[in-house]
Amino acid sequence: MRRAILTFVGAVMLSFPAIADITPQFLQEVCLDDANPIHEAICLAYVAGVADTESGTGKFCVPLGTSNEDLVGVVKAFMQKKPSGASYLAARDHNASVLVGLALVKTFPCN
Repeated sequence: MRRAILTFVGAVMLSFPAIADITPQFLQEVCLDDANPIHEAICLAYVAGVADTESGTGKFCVPLGTSNEDLVGVVKAFMQKKPSGASYLAARDHNASVLVGLALVKTFPCN
């Protein structure tokens, strides 16, 4: 059983690009695919990781009690709006973390 689980996890990890190579387009595809639980898990882990890494930098201020699922909802809503503007267009050309950060800055500005 353990071998089967390790084989499955290894296959999943090999089927996706390295975290540093995740493009905004790939993240959008994964996050908006609600039918695939693996995609949901990847989206949640990525968004939570970016939020955790950037927390305390003063770029955004997430209220206490906000869950990781709430953060994913914010990022998904931002992606679905397809906002215009130079900052969004620039974010699409960078690592997906830029897009996640932009969604969090727009939604949770520090006052």
